[in-house]
Amino acid sequence: MVHHSSTFNGVDANGDNAVDVYPKPSGVFQLRFNVVLRTSDFTQDTDNMAIPSSAVVQLATALGARERGETGGTSAAELFGLADRTLADAIAIDASQHPEETIWYS
Repeated sequence: MVHHSSTFNGVDANGDNAVDVYPKPSGVFQLRFNVVLRTSDFTQDTDNMAIPSSAVVQLATALGARERGETGGTSAAELFGLADRTLADAIAIDASQHPEETIWYS
């Protein structure tokens, strides 16, 4: 029995994952990988986020409070802190589900 393996090997010019497969395939095969697809830049009003929206809402509220001042008693600094914690929580949840995404290569 031949055991096959694969390893991520950086990214290509499009930012897509590059993968090495061992042993080298002897023909054309269909391979399936579990990957994380990033949200592309928003260009249309109908584009949707593929991330939790809470951090975006919290940061927008903090930025609005810093510009306008009134938020019903919560300071802009407190709102920025809440936004930071919300974002940190979302990152921690994502990192625990996709540990391979926490490795950075220069």
